[in-house]
Amino acid sequence: MVAGINWAVSRSAEDLTSALGEQLRDVIYLPDFGLAYPITLADKIDNWEAVRDLWLALHRYERPEIRRIAAGYVLP
Repeated sequence: MVAGINWAVSRSAEDLTSALGEQLRDVIYLPDFGLAYPITLADKIDNWEAVRDLWLALHRYERPEIRRIAAGYVLP
């Protein structure tokens, strides 16, 4: 999930326009959430409220894509 969130927040305005078209969301600035790039697993645990707020700021069409990216990661 962390990799997918990092993917989503690193997208530029041009990326968002091409991916979401009319469903454009604002570019996310992590300092607005008290976070820094890249989001880490420690952030997800220690700053879970900020990560939750960030998750809710993502477009609803991005969340399934993040889950798909996360499903592709396999722990050793």
